[in-house]
Amino acid sequence: MNATLRFALVVLFFVAPWWGVAQTIVRGPYLQNVTPTSIVVRWRTDQPTDSRVRFGDNLARQATDGQSTTEHVVTITGLQPATRYGYVVGTSATDLLTPDASYFFTTSPAPTSVAPVRLWVLGDFGTGSERQKQATESFVEASKTRRPDLWVWLGDNAYSSGTDNEYQRYVFDYYPTYLRNLPAVATPGNHDYHDDNNDFNVPYYALTSHPQRGEAGGVPSGSASYYSLDYGPVHLISLDSFGNEAGKHRIWDTTGTQIQWLKRDLAANKKPWTVIFFHHPPYTQGSRNADTEQDLILNRERLTPIFERYNVDLVLSGHSHVYERTYQIRGHRGLSTTFDKRTMAVDSSTGRYDGSANSCPILPAKGSVVYVVNGSGGANTGRAPNYPHKAMVYSYTDEGGSMLIDVAENRLDAQWVAPSGVKDRFTMVKNVNRRQTLAVEYGDTLALTASWTGASVPGNGQAATYTWSNGQTGRTIRTVNQSGTFRVTDGRGCLADEYAVQVGARPRLSVSLTSTGAVCAGGSLAVTTTIENTTKSAGQVELQLSDAAGNFTAPTVLGTFPLTKNQTVTLPATLSAGSGYRLRLVSRGLPYADVVASSSFALLKAATATVIGSASVVAGQPASVTLNLSGSSPWRGSFSDGTTFSATASPAVVAFPAPRPGSITLSSISNECGPGTVLNSNAVTVLLPTPTEPIIDDLLRVYPNPSNGDTWVEFLIDSPNPVQLRVLTVTGSEVSNQVLPNVTRNKKLNIRSNLTGIYLLQVVFNEQTKTYKIVR
Repeated sequence: MNATLRFALVVLFFVAPWWGVAQTIVRGPYLQNVTPTSIVVRWRTDQPTDSRVRFGDNLARQATDGQSTTEHVVTITGLQPATRYGYVVGTSATDLLTPDASYFFTTSPAPTSVAPVRLWVLGDFGTGSERQKQATESFVEASKTRRPDLWVWLGDNAYSSGTDNEYQRYVFDYYPTYLRNLPAVATPGNHDYHDDNNDFNVPYYALTSHPQRGEAGGVPSGSASYYSLDYGPVHLISLDSFGNEAGKHRIWDTTGTQIQWLKRDLAANKKPWTVIFFHHPPYTQGSRNADTEQDLILNRERLTPIFERYNVDLVLSGHSHVYERTYQIRGHRGLSTTFDKRTMAVDSSTGRYDGSANSCPILPAKGSVVYVVNGSGGANTGRAPNYPHKAMVYSYTDEGGSMLIDVAENRLDAQWVAPSGVKDRFTMVKNVNRRQTLAVEYGDTLALTASWTGASVPGNGQAATYTWSNGQTGRTIRTVNQSGTFRVTDGRGCLADEYAVQVGARPRLSVSLTSTGAVCAGGSLAVTTTIENTTKSAGQVELQLSDAAGNFTAPTVLGTFPLTKNQTVTLPATLSAGSGYRLRLVSRGLPYADVVASSSFALLKAATATVIGSASVVAGQPASVTLNLSGSSPWRGSFSDGTTFSATASPAVVAFPAPRPGSITLSSISNECGPGTVLNSNAVTVLLPTPTEPIIDDLLRVYPNPSNGDTWVEFLIDSPNPVQLRVLTVTGSEVSNQVLPNVTRNKKLNIRSNLTGIYLLQVVFNEQTKTYKIVR
């Protein structure tokens, strides 16, 4: 090839755009910095390209970065908590891999979630050794039924110098299918620093993305070396136990930025479980010796008091290529030989919770911590002179392995898994063995729940058992209106809750009359309603009226309304009078309430009166009428002539001693219910006497009477005095009026009139007046 052609090809290679050259993914994709609403997807290509991640249903959504690079870091936002998304990575022009079911990510649980989560914890693993293979294969077998949600790296992740090539060979090429769908969080070890704690320009920091800004929960650290995050009910804190901050502060320098941040983060933490992980353990007698190595001694002396002060539950470390677990301890700062189990082991149980001797769950106590060394993921093992450490419940060096930690609600189950099986396990439970006194209202369904839950993953921890004092066996029982003590135990003599239940008095609904005076059918009735022994709303209540005997067999509903203190209702007019009526309230919302009926009360009927028949009487003569009275007695009434009466029985007779002429009608009737009703207008007609009756010494006579024509008045005496003759209607209206200066015997006077009916002839003479009835 001539020189000109070679030069042209070289120029073409450097100026040709990336989309004209085939690109290949040489690392990843892998997942970092997961939060409830976001995640970081990273990968490496052999050629610089822009970046695109398609994700979601049908891969219809996308996140991009237009910068051309070989190290692709794409943050996907706007996601839903605890949600699985499929994805594929590539360039703006094409996908760089063929998507399949293994390419997915799952966001963190919502901040308030206490749903089960699983952590895979691996330390000192990237060696390519048989121990790494052992640890990986045993993990695969143990997680067949429940894959982890988060992968925790405990440092010394790629041996022996944490180079980019070592990370590629022993991490990215070793775990490709896990990396593409399992987010990882990490802490650096001394090998990740090339054993130079002042050199932060190392591949570990170039290839990881961790939550420095508090985006995953916790206080922002502003550092890639240390950070915190929330994952479900767990608050995880990653510390850097090797690097020098600003060239001067190690982790055990408690005045340094890292430890000052740690204190703020721990003080702000509200999660049920707190787990701290960093590389260099405070306690070990494995391939590392915490009695002789200065880093480990200072970590023990200066960090463990902080962990105790802020009630950290679990501390995970690597560095020592073994598995070790302490008791729950407090106050041990010295050499392994100074550990005193009697004073420093707060809980001396093995925590295995498997029915073996002294294996009850660990109950986290204030100011006490469990420490685990889990550095057996790949590096070669060893034992220090004082192995096993006196603070350890369990120590193991023969095989490589890793931890699975399951957390749900107030329970944490951890197991260390090796090729020969689960070598160690422990269970921690918080806020158990409760003693509660509960006061509940009558009618409440009380749910009593044991304070502990079962293992969230079968095989990692024991399934929970519950034995209640009433014979039930579920975690939650329900009881209604039963006072007493309810006790539940786990059947292993480890856990027991006791609930002293006091049920309040049955709710009581009562009603009383506030109306004063008579209670009458058809009238209004004011009542006061009362509810006692409950804070609940009675809802709609029904006011019922008994029959007159006080029975509620077929009550009359007077109204339905929300329960308020005072109500006014209208009584049906059709009710019968009686003295045994009662009221009661019936609640739709409290069907179990005691219903207290009111005292008996009398219900009255309004008065009515009927005049039986009609009558005519002669003026001046005694008269009477008979009345039919109904409604409640006693009755009072009056007639149109002013006559009044009272009666206590019906029928009643009313007498008129000397009625005046005219028509007398019943004008009113009443009783305690007030004015009643007069049902007819039959009248008593008071008439003038007939002419056949002697009048004033036979002074005169009138004839014919009745008459169809003229009516004559014949005087039977002589009189020199004037005589006045007036003709009146029966209602007193004057028809005619004439005065005769004198009269003589047998004098006749014709009273002419074309009127018909009954009239009154009034004769006034010698200062005497006499009235005659004239019928025409």
